[in-house]
This record gives sequence, structure tokens and C-alpha cells, in this order.
Amino acid sequence: MKRIFLIICLYMGILTSIAYAKSDSSQIKADVLPYGMSSTIDLMTTTSMYEQPDNKLKSPAALSPQSVKVLRFEYESRLEPDGYSWLQIQTSWLGKMWIKLDNTQIGEIQPLSIDVELASDTPLYDRASFESANGATLSPQKVHVKRAFISPSGFNAFEIETSWLGDQWLIQPELKGNEGDGKRPFHSAISPDYGDLMKVNRIKLLKLANQTFIQASLVIQEGAWNAGRISYGTDERWVYGELVFWNKEGDTITRIPYSSRIRAGESGSVNLLLALPEGTDLSKTEWVTLNRTFPLYFGLPTPPGGNLQDQDGKVRLGMNRVQHGEGFSVGSADIQGKVPGTHAYWLTLTFYDQDDKVLGTAKSHLILIGPSIGDDNVPNGEGNWHQATLIGDGDWTNYQRIAVRVDSISVD
Repeated sequence: MKRIFLIICLYMGILTSIAYAKSDSSQIKADVLPYGMSSTIDLMTTTSMYEQPDNKLKSPAALSPQSVKVLRFEYESRLEPDGYSWLQIQTSWLGKMWIKLDNTQIGEIQPLSIDVELASDTPLYDRASFESANGATLSPQKVHVKRAFISPSGFNAFEIETSWLGDQWLIQPELKGNEGDGKRPFHSAISPDYGDLMKVNRIKLLKLANQTFIQASLVIQEGAWNAGRISYGTDERWVYGELVFWNKEGDTITRIPYSSRIRAGESGSVNLLLALPEGTDLSKTEWVTLNRTFPLYFGLPTPPGGNLQDQDGKVRLGMNRVQHGEGFSVGSADIQGKVPGTHAYWLTLTFYDQDDKVLGTAKSHLILIGPSIGDDNVPNGEGNWHQATLIGDGDWTNYQRIAVRVDSISVD
């Protein structure tokens, strides 16, 4: 994973001088945790502790499975499921200590106590991890779920009771919906990079006890493994990303991480059973997309470097790729704010064909960092580039012209 990242960075450095704003993980503040992560997590196995985030040091003690309070978080892969993280925790007897966890083992246990019906043959696991598969499988039947392990890495598992193996775990099982559940219709989710080569189908809501889940099917075509010009071999690999729910105004309602495993280079599908953040209302959802996906897309040509702008010169924009879904289009763009300072921008993009007929529109609401202001009250340099997802009605895939309009900008 790190080699792929280094190759991408080197290649982009050669081809373009565009500087994108990004977070520096080495400078993360102690009170900042990754998106969706609670300050209290549940350890699933006995875990070694260290005085510093370095496992070459001798571990003075270990913790049995229990809840722990997270004080600081230093990560290598932003909770991607194939990475690990160092977390500083508070203990009652050794004070502040560090632990190292696979990102899929960072999460919370939620009690459920509910009977569910399996919709397909389902593998059993001794623990909440793919590595603990024991070869046993349950045919479609009713089972009693005791609790769920929910990770912000998108990995979710469910502990059940069995009469012959005791307590076992299911990893994102396919469940039959209860009467009255899953009636909210959602179209298939696609990404601006892959289109039909990678999508999430059959998205529906399921109510399990007091927790709402999203059940869906992640489908990857063989061509997705080659679309980004990177070879992934033929081993089983993590596939992951975010399901992003949008309203009609182009605002994000919520984004939910997902992750599972599929053999690289082949077509395949896996079930997803994802916890909906508490209090989230999806009733105004207009579109659903896939963002920050793996396999990575790394294509040519390079972004067009801001060849578009609004008539007042408040933003510059370079359109990358566009894909067409079920009555909508989704695209990726590089956008630069030209107004000094940090502001919220509300944008409308209109797409035209060769006859100047409107193909569709996209609205976007995003935060952009413009040029700084020097001592002489003159802007210094240019604003940061921001990579954004654009979404809206219509089919823009064959657009010939784009009109950019800034509807409003927040005031400092």
C-alpha cells in the first residue's frame, strides 16, 4: 500500500505542479480523532501497551478485552482497513500508554439482542476478523445476534449464539429485512472514477433493535482493477471507500465508510451491512455516490489545471472525469478559491452540449482557502486547490461547455 502511495506521489510530482490542500497526519492535534471514531473504543483481544508509539520497545504490560479512553491518535493510513494506528490511552495503573491496533480492530461494541434471518450461506468466525475464519458455514436460517462490533474503518461484525460452536461472529452478513424495513428507495451508487465498473446496488435501510443499518451489495467488475493503471496482483485484497448521501442542494447528508475483501483482478460482489450514524435522517437523500475508493484510480491525462472560472474570477475550476448513473451524473473537479481568506462557496455548474443545449446542472457547497493577505493588504500567492465531487441531474458525459456561477460566498 505504501509503495503504491509513493509511486503515485512521484508521478504526480513529475506531471503537475498543482498543490492540493491536505491534512498533515504528523501535525494532527491531540484532540482530533478520525471521522466517525468515538473517544472510547472496545479492545477485542489482549493488547500490549508501550510507553511510546514504537513496538520495538519492550511492552511492560497488556490489557485484556475492555473499553478504553483514547487521548491521542497517530495514524499511518487514516483508518484504511489494510493499515494500523497508534493510540494513546488512559490507564488507571500506568497512566498514559500507547497501543497499536489494526484499523479494523478500532471500534465499539454495541449490544443488540435481536433475532435476524440470514438470506444466504454465511461463514462463521471465531473473532471479529477475517483471519479467524474457522471453515464453518450457516445456511439461511434465523439466528440470535447478541452484539455488534462497529469500526470507523467500515468493518462491522456481529456476534451470534450457536448450539454447536458457542458464540461465533458473522462479518457483514446478508439479512432478510423485517416487515416495514427497507422501504426507502435509493438508486445505485457510483464513483466519478469507475462508473459501472464499481458500484453499490440494492441500498436499503434495516432496523436491528435500536440501531439502523444500511444493507447493500458492492459489485466490482474485472475492469475496475485495471482502470487506474496500477497492478494489484491476484491475491485477496481489501476494497473500501465511503458511501456518500447527498441532498438536492449538493450538500453532504452523511458519509459512511465501508470495507470488505475481494480477490484482486476478478469480478465479484460482497454484502455490506453498515451502521448509520445515530440521528442521521436520510429522508432528503437525492443521490448516493462512492468516494475515496480502493482500488485507487490513477489515470491519464492529468487534471486540466483550472481552465474554467466564473465571470467575476472568484473561483477557478478544472473538470476531471464524469460518469452517468441512474438519471444523474457525478464528476470530480479541482477547484481553487480566488477570494482572499477561507470562505464557504455555493456554486452552480451548468453543462451544455455542442448545440448549446443544457444537459444538466450541479450544485456544490464547499470550503475553499483563498490567497492570504499581506501586510500591504495585497493578496499573496494563490488559493489552495481542493478536489471536489460534483453531482446533479442529467447526463453530462458528452458536455462541450461548462458555465460556472458563484451563487454566494460566506462573509468573514
